[in-house]
Amino acid sequence: MTHLRPLALLLTLLCLPVGPALAQPEPSGGPPAEEQSEELRSRLRLMQMYALTEALELDEETAAKLFPYLREGDQAMAEVHDEMRGHRKALRALANEEGLTDSAIDEHITAMGKLEQRMSELRAEQVAGLQGILTPEQRLRFVLTRAKIERELRRALRQRKLEERRGRRGDERRRGGELDRGF
Repeated sequence: MTHLRPLALLLTLLCLPVGPALAQPEPSGGPPAEEQSEELRSRLRLMQMYALTEALELDEETAAKLFPYLREGDQAMAEVHDEMRGHRKALRALANEEGLTDSAIDEHITAMGKLEQRMSELRAEQVAGLQGILTPEQRLRFVLTRAKIERELRRALRQRKLEERRGRRGDERRRGGELDRGF
């Protein structure tokens, strides 16, 4: 039961800062989206470190080995994720074009499949590398805790997007316009 407290705190903290960090930059000169995205990543990384420290009952020495190792692997996974996002964006653009070709679509879909495979490889490598850092019991708790954090993060982000869409729909209805639903 003590392992649930850090996760609850993580989610509570996550729900508060996500809104401003995910919001589009204000035309009045707010921070650029890239800065907001990096700020969000930094906050998420800190919250994940806290949750893992508590769940794994890490001492300082082990934490000093674990978190730089995880950061390196997470950075490689973030790069793959960014590439996947680029291909999804390109596919959405293709969906709005006339005269779609199989080769253009297949190029992006094939690339995304390879990137998904690479992501799986990176995750497996990261977990395998934990053998030199964590005890077997800590590795088990790591895998379970990280999966739970990721599930809850996805849930929180889905909820945030839903709330944002509802807010935009309300704005459009008040103005009497239609929304561009797109992909």
